[in-house]
Amino acid sequence: MTKKPNVVFIMTDQHRFDVLGCMGNKVVKTPNLDKLASKSTVFDAAYTPCPVCAPARAAVFSGQYPDKCGVNNNWVPFDGSSILIPEQLKENGYTSGCVGKLHFVPHVKSWGFDFKELHDAPYSIYADDDKYSGYIKHLADIYGQEKADEFVRFFDEDESAHSSDLEQFIMGKNFIPEEHHMVTWSANESIRFLQERDKSKPFMLYTGFFGPHHPWVAPEKWDTYNPDDIDVSEIDLDYSDKPIIQKSHLKAIENNRELFSESDYQRIIAAYYGQVTMIDHYIGKIFDELKQQGLWDDTIIVFTADHGDHNGHFGLFFKCTMLESSARVPLIIKPAGTSEMKRIDVPVSTLDIYGTIMEAAEVNHWQYPHIDSGSLAKFIDIESDLESSPCFSKLNKMSMLRKDDLKLCRFDIPDGGFLYELYRLKDNQLEGDNIFDTIEDTELRDSMIQELDDLVNDNQRPSAAMWRK
Repeated sequence: MTKKPNVVFIMTDQHRFDVLGCMGNKVVKTPNLDKLASKSTVFDAAYTPCPVCAPARAAVFSGQYPDKCGVNNNWVPFDGSSILIPEQLKENGYTSGCVGKLHFVPHVKSWGFDFKELHDAPYSIYADDDKYSGYIKHLADIYGQEKADEFVRFFDEDESAHSSDLEQFIMGKNFIPEEHHMVTWSANESIRFLQERDKSKPFMLYTGFFGPHHPWVAPEKWDTYNPDDIDVSEIDLDYSDKPIIQKSHLKAIENNRELFSESDYQRIIAAYYGQVTMIDHYIGKIFDELKQQGLWDDTIIVFTADHGDHNGHFGLFFKCTMLESSARVPLIIKPAGTSEMKRIDVPVSTLDIYGTIMEAAEVNHWQYPHIDSGSLAKFIDIESDLESSPCFSKLNKMSMLRKDDLKLCRFDIPDGGFLYELYRLKDNQLEGDNIFDTIEDTELRDSMIQELDDLVNDNQRPSAAMWRK
């Protein structure tokens, strides 16, 4: 292949790593992503740099840890030193398009994209995301501005219900038909970019689906999973040996277990599965367009998520912990040309998507001193001798170190001191027994503690760290 490859980068939001057929889930239906996986490198142990939307995305797009690029929380701007993926590609002859959730501020900045149809959120209660949303403008074009404003009020009511009606907050009102749903819009706008792009240049398309972030209920066609098929054995897991969970999330666990029955959890998670399947269907529409234009073999495809969702793990929903259900994400990379499935069980970070795309696009001199990203090229069909780098983030005073099958978690107690948990993760399982006090190899444990503590101290006290060995 003499010309530079195209890049399609798809990111879902709050997508738990194992809610894909290709990741072993026997209930959820994801035929398009499963087919992609059959021709790709599948990373079974991929972790986000931070289990919160904007810091995770900023790290991936800048190749820098959240603290280093300045985005250590939602709606926090970059510090000005970052050169983002589309900016790098633009300097190297690419045209690029952005559709859907990017979650960078200020909203109006191009960030290097030639085509930008943004949809960070459908509500207005945090940062007027609706005012900059191409999707909300689409609803205004279809229904009129007054009706679109009413829709935003409905989304606001759902998002504001966290403390008054948690189920409404999670599920939403589900009042938009499929043809005008935000998932459908994101796929349609992505296809429009593919059709209208400058065809004299290689391209990068970034599509950020807002889901399966709440509201979870999908249009009727997709809200079809039988709640009885949903395994809820994770809800009542014992946390008596987990001091971090007890210190940081005990109240949420107790409240959720009191509020929701097992059948409630099943019904709620079934709705989540429905939205995942809907997203998979519309990802398939994007893939169909690539194939129709004869672009499939010339295009690298990256699929991942910004972070996971607990989906009932210990009775929790959402993210913001170092639990596998929150910090671990799906990651599938299809190289240009033809390929067969490879499965990689080495722990990796989505921070390294930056370097992987740079290498694929043949960008020279991208490894500036301030770039923390490595490259995953050694795992896929791109020639490279690079090694991956550590990953950091800052959130809730939590940190994590993954080495082989051992995972060490640390929590900085607000009133001083630290709590630790240690797990042995075999066969991609979730956290089981905390072996921090029972592991026989205490020398290994203590060396991991020292390594994690050094990483935290050396990097402006980040709260999620992963070192791959």
